[in-house]
Amino acid sequence: MNVINKDIPAVLLNDVSVNLELSFNTIATFYQQRDLLYIGKPHRLRFSALIYITQGEGYHFVDYKRYQLKPGTLLTLGKHQVHHFSEHCSVEGYVISFSNDFLHSGGDDPYQEVMATAVEEVNCITETANNLGGLFDQIGQEYHREGSSYKDEIIRNLMRALMLKEIVPNYQALCNNTNLCQKNINYHALKKYIEKVFSQRPSVGEVAKIMGKSIKQLDKIAKDYSGRSVKELIDDRVLLEAKRLLAFSQYSILDISLQLGFKEATNMTKFFRRHTSLTPKDFRDLCRTNVAKRVS
Repeated sequence: MNVINKDIPAVLLNDVSVNLELSFNTIATFYQQRDLLYIGKPHRLRFSALIYITQGEGYHFVDYKRYQLKPGTLLTLGKHQVHHFSEHCSVEGYVISFSNDFLHSGGDDPYQEVMATAVEEVNCITETANNLGGLFDQIGQEYHREGSSYKDEIIRNLMRALMLKEIVPNYQALCNNTNLCQKNINYHALKKYIEKVFSQRPSVGEVAKIMGKSIKQLDKIAKDYSGRSVKELIDDRVLLEAKRLLAFSQYSILDISLQLGFKEATNMTKFFRRHTSLTPKDFRDLCRTNVAKRVS
């Protein structure tokens, strides 16, 4: 008896390389390495990735947003995001798959959290620096170099240069306050904790207690940085996961409701409609007729 996998197909970092920290491939090689996942099939990443387009055109989807591709486009994908290229997309370029830990310089790294957050939040940069392709070439050369005692450290520094030169500034432009983007460790810790527990739908009081803050203090951190309250950040993450599962998994709406901490499917329906004006079923139907981008 065949068991149908209802979940969103996932790719692990060790699926792409014996090096568990970083892998460098062409786009074609990256997808040739997997039997089940192809360039047009939605899949969830269990690592972070950068995709640099050198030739060709098409579209790329990250969760529910569509991005147009052209030479020089840089895609940034964070852990847990669902992405895929359009079915008839024909592009060439590079894929760097990596663990966020690989980027850390060790000790008290002031850029650790902002780099990890930037990869998840930016997703697409269409106007990149003219020399960005050269930086990818350098990373590729070092990755394939034999016998280098300093290979990992050289690649780490090149990756940090890429992040801090191109991706973090684009992320800072999205923030209310550039200084907060870089320095508010408390906010990054809050987002990290929400990522860990959102499916339990904790109260703001429970989150504040774990983080050693009052509700008022935690809300101020969230609002100063993002313009959103802690409750809104939790709801945003629950809603995002609900959309991902409705669009890309084969779970029933009841199964999804239970996974996301709702006692009954009707409770999730009320929550989903309040935030999107659609029922979960309506959203799933729209996704399956390839118009999900209209309801992002």
